Amino acid sequence: MDSARAEGAFEHPGLLAQARLKSLLFLRVRDRNLQRQDVEGHADAILRILERDGDNLVGVSYLHWFQCMILADWGAADECNARALDRLAADAQLMGRPDCFEIGRRQYTLLRRFLEHFGRVFQSREHIALISRHLYARLADVR
Repeated sequence: MDSARAEGAFEHPGLLAQARLKSLLFLRVRDRNLQRQDVEGHADAILRILERDGDNLVGVSYLHWFQCMILADWGAADECNARALDRLAADAQLMGRPDCFEIGRRQYTLLRRFLEHFGRVFQSREHIALISRHLYARLADVR
């Protein structure tokens, strides 16, 4: 995915971010060390992924949520919260589009399940819980 993205042929940045985040978390699980250093650079790579013209908008939304998770993991609560609120506003603008129907609905449910599954592996669980609460509140509004 990294190579395809570098060549401009991969328009789903959220999948790339998710793969890197899972790698980071699975390495912590494998090593049984929540404080394991990210020597592979997965977190930095996630934060360096930029959206491009022509990217899938659902994938862009996922990208930003996974970037929020990295910030939460680092304990950057204020930046994480600001980005989450920005993403909620951006997602609200996209929800009415037929090609973005998943945003704010199925997507938020999947993100909450991801956080529930991996929540114990994040370093700053209270900040991860904040993201989950944002997603849950928006889901409740949609229903």
